[in-house]
Amino acid sequence: MKRAPLFLTLFIVLGVAGFFFYKGYFNKRIITIWEIIAEQTVLVYEAGECTECLSQIQKTPFWSAIQKSIADVADNGTSKGLLDAIVKAGDKLFVSLHVIKKDDFDLVYYLPLNKAKEVDAMLSSLPEKGYKISQRELSGVQINEVKLGEQMFSWTSFEDVWVASFTPFLIEDVIRTYKSDQKKNFNATLSGVQQFPKVKNDAGNIYVNLKGVSQWLATFLQEGEIHGSGQASLLDVKLNSGNIILNGFSSAGEGKTDELLSYFYDQSPAPFTLKQYVPVRALAVTSFGVTDGKKLFTKLPISKNNVFLDSIRVLGEIDPEELYSGIDKELAVCYFEDRGDKLSNVFLLNTKNTPQWLTTFERLAQATEKEDTLYVERYSGYEIREIDLVNLPEKLFKPLVHGFERTYYTSLANTIIIADKVESLRKFLDDIDREDTWGKSVMFNQYLESTLLESNLSIYINSSRAYGHLQKKLNAKWSNRLTKPLRGELTTLSFAAVQFSTLNNNFYTNVSFILNEDKAITPEQTQRIRANLDHRIISGPFVVKNHVTKRNEIVVQDSTYALHYFALDGKRLWKRNLQGKIIHNVYQVDYLSNNKLQLFLLANGKLEIIDRLGNPVSPFPVTAPNQPVDFVQVVDYDNSKRYRYLLTEKSGKLWMLDKEGKSLDGWKPRVVDGPLLVPARHHRIRGKDFILAIRKDGIVHLFSRRGEDIKGFPLNLENKPGGSYFLEEGNAIASTNFVMVTKDGDKIKLNVEGRIVSREPLVRTAIDDVFALVPEHSGKSYTIARQNSKQFELLNEQGNRILINDFSGKSNIHAQYYDFGSGRVYYVLVDESQELAYIYDAAGQLLTPVPIEAEHIELFIDGNNIYYTVSFEHQLAIHPLVNF
Repeated sequence: MKRAPLFLTLFIVLGVAGFFFYKGYFNKRIITIWEIIAEQTVLVYEAGECTECLSQIQKTPFWSAIQKSIADVADNGTSKGLLDAIVKAGDKLFVSLHVIKKDDFDLVYYLPLNKAKEVDAMLSSLPEKGYKISQRELSGVQINEVKLGEQMFSWTSFEDVWVASFTPFLIEDVIRTYKSDQKKNFNATLSGVQQFPKVKNDAGNIYVNLKGVSQWLATFLQEGEIHGSGQASLLDVKLNSGNIILNGFSSAGEGKTDELLSYFYDQSPAPFTLKQYVPVRALAVTSFGVTDGKKLFTKLPISKNNVFLDSIRVLGEIDPEELYSGIDKELAVCYFEDRGDKLSNVFLLNTKNTPQWLTTFERLAQATEKEDTLYVERYSGYEIREIDLVNLPEKLFKPLVHGFERTYYTSLANTIIIADKVESLRKFLDDIDREDTWGKSVMFNQYLESTLLESNLSIYINSSRAYGHLQKKLNAKWSNRLTKPLRGELTTLSFAAVQFSTLNNNFYTNVSFILNEDKAITPEQTQRIRANLDHRIISGPFVVKNHVTKRNEIVVQDSTYALHYFALDGKRLWKRNLQGKIIHNVYQVDYLSNNKLQLFLLANGKLEIIDRLGNPVSPFPVTAPNQPVDFVQVVDYDNSKRYRYLLTEKSGKLWMLDKEGKSLDGWKPRVVDGPLLVPARHHRIRGKDFILAIRKDGIVHLFSRRGEDIKGFPLNLENKPGGSYFLEEGNAIASTNFVMVTKDGDKIKLNVEGRIVSREPLVRTAIDDVFALVPEHSGKSYTIARQNSKQFELLNEQGNRILINDFSGKSNIHAQYYDFGSGRVYYVLVDESQELAYIYDAAGQLLTPVPIEAEHIELFIDGNNIYYTVSFEHQLAIHPLVNF
C-alpha cells in the first residue's frame, strides 16, 4: 500500500530531472562575442560579408599603417603573418580597440572557434621555429603566450570563442567579462546603437564609444584634452574610388553639456557656405550648422551667466537672445600654424543682423578700452577693431569655441571675422582678396564633394598641412613612430572629414578619408629642368607668381642686361632688354588694382613696371631721383595698393617715392649718415606705421610715415649687427620687439620706444666665432648663424644647434631659412667662395650629399611640391625636392 507514494515520488523526481536535462541540453545558452567584449572598449570592428571589400582595404596605406602600429617589426615578420592569418579567417572576425596606458593602445581579436583553425595551426608550429609557448590559468581558463620580438602574444579559447591580443592583460579583461554576470560589457555601453540600420555586403561595421575615442586620441599627444562629441556610433565601412568612407548613425544625450552633439538636437543641417572664406593654408576647420540661434542660445552656458549678460544689456538696448536669433546658419573656426608649436584661430560668424552684432561689439570695445583711444585700423578696405576682453568668442559660444586671448574683428558682407592676433586677421583677409580659399580651389571642392553637403557639426582636416603641426604635439613615443615608420602612409592622406547631421532624433554620421596613393611625383615634376642662356646670368633667379594660373614662374637677368621670364617647365615666355643691372630685388605689384600682377624693379636709375607679357605699364619707366642705390623696397602701408617705393643710397640717404615715382615730403632724402646693413623696411604695429633702418655700424633709426624720428631714436647698439633682424610682435606697441644679433655674439631686443629690452650673450665655441641673425624667408621666425675658421652652425631661437657644416670653414656663407608649413622646413647654405650650395631638412640632416653648383639659389612651393631654382654661369635649373 505504501508503494504508490514511493513510485509517485520517484516519478516526480525523474520528471523534474528530465526537464532540467532537456532544458540544459537543448536550450544551452551560447556565449556570443558581444558578451565578452570589455566595458572600457573604445571601438569594435565587425567584419562584413564582402571579403573582396576587406581585401581592397588591405591594399591601402591605411591598412599598412595599422600593421606597423600593432606588429613588432623586429620579429622577422611573424607578428605580421599572424595578423594576416587572423584577418583572412573570414567574415566572423571582431576586433576591439583599447587604451592600455597613457600613451598607447592595442587590439583584441575575436573569432568563432571553428574559424581559428588556420591561426591555431600557425601558432602550434612556432616551437619548430625556436619560439617557446607557455601556459598560465585565470579563473579556470587557460591562457597561451609566446614572445614575438619585444611583444608577448596571448590567446585563449572557451566555449565557441577564440580570443587573442599582443597585450596579455587585455585577454585577462575578456576572461573577467566572461566570468562576470555579463551585464557590464561594451554592448551595454552602446546604448541601443545596435538598433541602427546597417548596410549588408560591405567591408564591415564599426561600433564606437565616442567618449572612448576622445581618450584614445589623447594617447598620441603630449598634453591636452580632446572634447567629446556624443555617446556612440555605428558606422558602415566601404571603399569608394580608393577613399575610405565610414557612414551610419550616432547618438548623444540630450542636455548632456559635455557632448557637443547635444546642442544641435533642435537644429536642422546647414550647408558649408563659409568655405568661400577659408584659406587654403588652414590646417583644419570646425563648422557648426545653426538654423535656430535662439534655441542654441538657451542651451549655451552664456544663457545662465547673468553677470555677463547684464554687462551686455547695460551697454544699451541689447537683447542677447534676439542677438543670437540673427545667426544665419553657420559658425566656423579655422586653425592655422603659428610660431613654435602654437595655433592661431580665426572665428567666422554668419549673421542676418550683422549691424546689431557690430554695434554690440563696438560698445563692448568702448566699455573695455584701457588706452586713450580705441584700436581701429584700416586695412585693404576693411576696418579692423579690437575688444580688450579676454576669451570673448569663448564666452559667447562655449563649448563650440575655445581660446582667443585677444579679440580683433572685422566684417565682410554678412560674416563677422574674429582673430586672436591682428596679423592673423590681416593674413586671412589677404587670402580672401587673393581668392586663395577652399571655395575657389578645384582640389578642395573635389574633396568636399565626398562629404555631406549639409551638417550640424563638421570637422575638416587639411591633412597635408596638419601633419607638420601634429608632429610638434605628439608625445615622444608616437613622434618616433609617426615621423619615420609611418610617414609614408600618413602623407597619402590628403583630406579628412568627420560630420554629424541631425536626423530623427539621432545624427547621421559621415567620416571620409581622402587618400592620394599616387604620391609619387610625376615625370614632369621629377625632371630637372635646365635652360641655357647665351650669356652669363648676373641677377636672379627671382620667383614670381602668375596671377592667371596661380603657378610660380622664374625671372633672371643675363650679362647683357636682358630680362628672361621662364615657366616652370623651362620654357622662356618672353625676353626684354633693360639698360642696366637689376638693383637688389624684383617685386610684384598690382599697379592697376585689377588683381593682375606686374614686375617692379630698379635698373640703371629707372623704376620699371612690366606686365606678365613683358610690356611696360604706363607711366613707367620713371627716372629715380638719385643713384647709386643699394636697396629698393615696395611699401604698401595698408594693403590698399597705393604703393610707395623706398630707395636707399650707398651713402645712407633714404628716398620715399609715391606710386608714380615722385618724391614725397620728408623723404627728399632722409639722411642716416652711413650705409645700411639690410634694406630699410616698413612695419605696421597695432595700426601705426614705422620705417626701420639699421646702419652697419649698429646705429638704429626708426621713422614715422612722414620721415620723422620716433622718440628714443636713433639708438646705438654699441656693436656691429650681423645678418638681418626679426620683428617679434606683442599685444601692444611697448611689448613688440626688434631682435638683432651682434657679430660678437649678443642677442639684443629693442622696442619701438627706443629702449633695449634685453641683451643676451650667446654661447661661443671658439675665439673667432662670428654671429648673424638669419630670418625665415616669410618672416615666421629666425635662426642664428655661428661661424669660425673650422665650421658653420645654425642655432634655433633658444641657441640650440640645428645643423653643422664642416665643409666651408671661413668661406663667405650665405644662409637661408624656409618654413613652408606642415613641418616642411629647410635650411640652405651657399658657399659664395666656392659657388656651392647645401640643403638641409628640419632636423639638420644634409639632403644634398653632392653639393649643388650655384651662384644663387631660391626654394619655393608650387601647389604641394617644394622646388629649388639655381643659377650658375649660363644655366638656370629648376628641380623638385623629391622624397625629402
